[in-house]
Amino acid sequence: MAGRGRASVADMARVELAILQSIDAVEKRGDAAGLSRAWLAKQVGVSEWRIHAAISRLSEAGLLDQEVHFTEAGAQLPNTYSITDSGRWYFKGLEMGKRIASEKR
Repeated sequence: MAGRGRASVADMARVELAILQSIDAVEKRGDAAGLSRAWLAKQVGVSEWRIHAAISRLSEAGLLDQEVHFTEAGAQLPNTYSITDSGRWYFKGLEMGKRIASEKR
């Protein structure tokens, strides 16, 4: 869906799961580097606006922490994201649900 239109609940969950998977992969590599919305959008295959909206939903739900970074000159650097303990449970549940659904096909 293009633009700022409405997305289905299933599509929102797909985007949220993909974001969590991307962040989890970065965390498992021990990479503390920040992730830009542009990078996440490319990884997930959606617009930066969809990434922004999904990150906002995940953060408001307490599933994702984000830390904003700036240079000494005040320019914004990519944010650092981390999955909270509650987010880990949510992430595991989504992955399990996805796996069960694919096994039933």
